[in-house]
Amino acid sequence: MKQRDLSPSACEPCPPGERRKWSRKGLLPVTLGLSALAYAYTGFHLTNLPGAAGVHAFLLLFAWLFLLYVMAVRTLATQHFCIQPGCVAALVVLVGTGFRLLVLPAGIPDGITPAKLHADLTGKEVVFNRFLLYDHDLWRFLWDGHQQALGLNPYQYPPACFLEPDDALEWGLTSVPAAERARLLPNDHWRDIHAHINHPDLPTAYPPGLQLLFRLSYTLFPGSVVGWKLCLLLLDLGVMALLWLTLTHFDQPPWKLALYAWSSLVIKEGVGTGHADALVAFMLLGLTLALARARPVAIGIWLAAATLTGMRGKPRRSGRGRIAQTAKPSKRSS
Repeated sequence: MKQRDLSPSACEPCPPGERRKWSRKGLLPVTLGLSALAYAYTGFHLTNLPGAAGVHAFLLLFAWLFLLYVMAVRTLATQHFCIQPGCVAALVVLVGTGFRLLVLPAGIPDGITPAKLHADLTGKEVVFNRFLLYDHDLWRFLWDGHQQALGLNPYQYPPACFLEPDDALEWGLTSVPAAERARLLPNDHWRDIHAHINHPDLPTAYPPGLQLLFRLSYTLFPGSVVGWKLCLLLLDLGVMALLWLTLTHFDQPPWKLALYAWSSLVIKEGVGTGHADALVAFMLLGLTLALARARPVAIGIWLAAATLTGMRGKPRRSGRGRIAQTAKPSKRSS
C-alpha cells in the first residue's frame, strides 16, 4: 500500500472527492464508540458474571473488541484525515488512555463505594475479587513488593512459608517463626492478598527489573490493586511516547501508534488484569531507539535494563524452608 504524505504541508482542506468519503471516515468514531461501551462493560460488570456464562461472555466480548480494533486501525490507516501527524498521535494516545481507564475497575464487586476505593489505595482493605478478567497473577506482584519492603528476598521464601506450621506442611514446606509470620501478615488486608497468590509453594519467578517495579508500586500504593494498575497506566503512556519517537525517527505514519495503543490484548493484559508486560516493551523500544540513533552508551544501558526485565528463570522447587519429604501437597492453587 502506498504510504500517504502526512507532513504538515499535506494537511490542507480536503478536496471535494475526499469529502464524499465521509461515510467511510465515519466508521472510525462508530468503532471507537462501540469499543468504549464494550470496555466499560468489561471494567464494571463482566467479572461479576457467574460460572460458564462469564467465560462465554468474556470470549465473545474480546472477539468483538478485537474486530472493532482491526476496523478502527484499518480506517485510520486508509482514510486521509486532514490533521497534522502530531494531532493524529495525540488522538490515538487520548483514545487509548480512555479505554484503559474504562477497564481499570475490572475485578471490583458490584456496589463499590468511593470509600472502598480509598481503602484499597491506602492499603487498608482488599476490595477486588481474586480473579481479574480470569487472571490472578497480580497478587504475587503485590506480595513480592511487600516482601522486599520488609527486607526479605522474594526468590528465597515461597509464600506458603508464612502459613501456620500445619498448613505449610501440607505444601511440603516448613513455616517461618511466628514473629516473622506476624510481621509479614499483620492484618486482614495482607492475609487476603496472601490467600489469593497462585502456586504459593514456589518462590517468585519474576526477574529483577520487574521486582524493582513491584517495590516502587509498594512505595507509592502499598498493597493496592488500583495503585498497581495506575502504575501500569503510566508505564503504558511511556511505551506510547517511545513508540511515537521511534515511528518519527523512521518516518513512519502516526496511525501505526494505534496498533499498540488500541490493542484489546494489550489493554486487557495490562490495566485489565495487571500484568507488567509494558515494562518489557518500554525497555525494548528504548533499546531500538538507541540503536537507531547509534548511541553506544545508551545502547548498553537499555540492553542491560531489558535483560534484567525480560529474563525469567524457572522457579526452583527446592526453595527456602522446603522439607526433605517430596510428598505431593494436599492443597493446590487454582
